[in-house]
Amino acid sequence: MYMKHYINKKLLILGLSLTLLVGVFMLITNVTASSLVNFSYSSTNYYAGQSGTYTFTYTTVNTVQADDYIASIVFPFGFNTSGVVLPAITVTVDDTPANVDFFNNISETGALSSIDTVVLPGSVVSISIPSVLNTFTPGTYSFQSFMTTNISQEEIDSIVPNQINIIEQDVTS
Repeated sequence: MYMKHYINKKLLILGLSLTLLVGVFMLITNVTASSLVNFSYSSTNYYAGQSGTYTFTYTTVNTVQADDYIASIVFPFGFNTSGVVLPAITVTVDDTPANVDFFNNISETGALSSIDTVVLPGSVVSISIPSVLNTFTPGTYSFQSFMTTNISQEEIDSIVPNQINIIEQDVTS
């Protein structure tokens, strides 16, 4: 009887220890989405109906695994990314070129891009996307979203970019 009680007590302690370890592991591996820091963007062309190269630069807060999406962007309504092709996209991580291994246009205004490199917290990422067609109507527009996501498109880090001003080209000059 004593031996059975002793074994049951040890199994209970072992079970509690395993539960605690699993809880700690889940706490360590659970990523809380954060805001990207030092975020900026620019374009080579802000004229209505014209194409430009959009460059986004930011510092990561959480780790982005290889083949996760280093950029999930939804451009304002009326912009068009259907002319963007994979070989033309460039990405650097801490000023080191990264191999872009996936790019997908989503409904002509969104873009997903992944690289084959793990991006650690505090890394400075720059992604340049050429051939983005600006909307044909001058005005102030808001990006719908910009984020890093895992392969299931669950947010890792994100930010709401500042509005973009699309201007009418002066054709009299």
